Amino acid sequence: MNLHEILDFAADRFPDKEAVVYAGGEMTYKQLKENANKFANYLLTKGLQKGDKVALISFNTPETLVSFFGILKAGGVAVPINYKSQSPEIRYLVEHSDSSFVVYDQSLSDVILKGVSGIKALRGGVSFGNPVDESHTSYKEIIGNYTDITPELEIKMTDVAEIIYTSGTTGNPKGCVLTHYNIFLVAFMAAGTFGLNVNSRTLHAMPLYHSAPLNLMMLGTTLVGGTHILLREYHPQYFLDFIEKQNVTHTFAAPIALLMPMQLPNFNSYNLNSIELWVSGGGPISKETAQLVMQKYKSDKFMQVYGLSESGPNGSYLAPKDQVIKAGSIGFCGTMNVHLKIVNKHGDEVKPDEVGEIIIQSETNMKEYYKNPSA
Repeated sequence: MNLHEILDFAADRFPDKEAVVYAGGEMTYKQLKENANKFANYLLTKGLQKGDKVALISFNTPETLVSFFGILKAGGVAVPINYKSQSPEIRYLVEHSDSSFVVYDQSLSDVILKGVSGIKALRGGVSFGNPVDESHTSYKEIIGNYTDITPELEIKMTDVAEIIYTSGTTGNPKGCVLTHYNIFLVAFMAAGTFGLNVNSRTLHAMPLYHSAPLNLMMLGTTLVGGTHILLREYHPQYFLDFIEKQNVTHTFAAPIALLMPMQLPNFNSYNLNSIELWVSGGGPISKETAQLVMQKYKSDKFMQVYGLSESGPNGSYLAPKDQVIKAGSIGFCGTMNVHLKIVNKHGDEVKPDEVGEIIIQSETNMKEYYKNPSA
C-alpha cells in the first residue's frame, strides 16, 4: 500500500467520518479524498510528471493535507518547507530540490514569490487564497473546477514520496529522500506504538513540515481512519483549548510545547482527561521535569520518542512507565523495524557507561541525500 492509498482505504471504509477538524469547520474522509483527487488532476493537467517535486510551504490547514495527498496521487514528490523560512532559504530549497511547482499559504506570498522569482524549473504555483502572482492558481479554483476521479497511475512502494530537508546546522540543509515504503513502515510503527485507532482524535499542533508530525502522527492517524484536529500554528492557549473542546486522544509536542501551557494562569481549569497518550520528541526531559509535567497534567501517559528525518523518522521510545526511572534517556530499545547500536569511532559496539555514537539499521532509513548520495 503506497501513501495515497492510505487515504483511499480510510475513505472507502469511513466515507462520512470526520477526517479533518479545524477552526473553520470539518471535512469528511470522502471530501478529503475527492479534494486530493482534484488537486492531483490539476497538477497532471499542468504537466506534472511522475517523480516531479512540489514544494509545499504552509501551516497546519486542511489545504495542506489535501495538497500533500494530491501531490502523491499525481505521482509527485512532496517537499515540505518550513513556513518561517526567509526568501534566500526558500530559493535554495526550491532550486536544490528541482521543484516544478510551489504550493503555499497566501499570507506567505511576499516572502515566497521573492524567493522563487526567476527560477526557470518552476512551471506553476498554487496559493491558498487569491494569488498575488497572476500566473499562479488559487486552491479554490482547483477545488471548484477539476474532476474528483482518482488518477490512474502506477505508483510503486519503491517510488520516492518525500524529500525532507534537515535543519542544516552544520551547512546547507540536506534533503532526505524517502520512499513510499520507508514512510508506510513509519506510519505503521506509529499506529501500533502509540495505540492509534479509528476512534483516535489526533491534534496536530507541531508544524507538519517536520517529519515527525507529518509521517508519525498525520499518516499514522490516516492509516487507521482516525480524525485529524488541526491547529494552524502552535499557541499554548489554543493547544489546551483544542484538546479540551475536541476531546483529543493523541498529540505530539516538543518538550517546550508541553512546558509553556503550564505557565498559563488558567492551566488548572482545563479538563485534559481525553488524552490517551502525550508523545514528545526533539529534546531530552530530565527526571525533575518529567515529574513536574506528570504532576501538572495529572497524567502518567507520556511517551518520549527519538529518531532522525533520515530514518523516517524512526528510532526508539521511552515508554510511559519509564519516564522517571530512565529520564534523560532515549529508551531501552529500538521501535518496530529498528535495530540500534552504540559504537565507537572504529564502529565497535561500546560497553555500558562508555560514550559512543548511535547507529540505526531499519527499512525506514532514507534512500539517500538528494543530489548528495555520498554524504
